[in-house]
Amino acid sequence: MTQEEAKLVTKGNELAERFVIAFVAYCHMLDDVIDKDNPIDDERLIAENIRFLNEMLINPWVRENQALLWPLIITSFNSWLDANDWEFNDLKEKRRDADVIKGMYHEVVWFVAYLCGGWEHLRTITSKYREYDHNYKEEGT
Repeated sequence: MTQEEAKLVTKGNELAERFVIAFVAYCHMLDDVIDKDNPIDDERLIAENIRFLNEMLINPWVRENQALLWPLIITSFNSWLDANDWEFNDLKEKRRDADVIKGMYHEVVWFVAYLCGGWEHLRTITSKYREYDHNYKEEGT
């Protein structure tokens, strides 16, 4: 997610924007570590961890909303692990659904949009960005 996209999601709330950028970067780093498709050096591993932890522990906006955000973060990480299991499942439906549930971390970002701008803002943001990481390909295409 770009800085400009994060600014739109958070309606310019700088503290929420910092969290969104750190959270999405952390998720992408975890994906790289798990998938091993992009090498992660020690510097990036530690820097992304510290950046995310700083936002979770120090950012006043996150601290104020932590009780709302933390359950979504936990369930998004759980969904990610489920997606990794389903990605190579024998059932076509599970392979297709894996593409959906791997992106559940976006629900954290969408909820930030709701916290920063309410229902109409959430609807605007998800209408614009819902397919952000969609990459499922039908078999045979």
